[in-house]
Amino acid sequence: MVEAQDGFEVTAQSNQVGDVLKTLKKMMTVIKRVEKKVDQLGGRLEPLEAFVKEAKKHKTRKKRRSGFKCESQVSWRTDTS
Repeated sequence: MVEAQDGFEVTAQSNQVGDVLKTLKKMMTVIKRVEKKVDQLGGRLEPLEAFVKEAKKHKTRKKRRSGFKCESQVSWRTDTS
């Protein structure tokens, strides 16, 4: 522990500690706000992720359906005889 020679040094150190505590309090408030926003974002992303997952399912189903068609599924024929 450093001993101060006069009251001025103690006051300056006390003010510095007070400033650090104020800054720390502000930072904690900001961190709490950020945590709250992140939690809200997580809640908003869940429905979006479900939507994207469902859209991907439908897209893969369409790809399977739009594959090769047999002759009976083709409504037109090209006979060159």
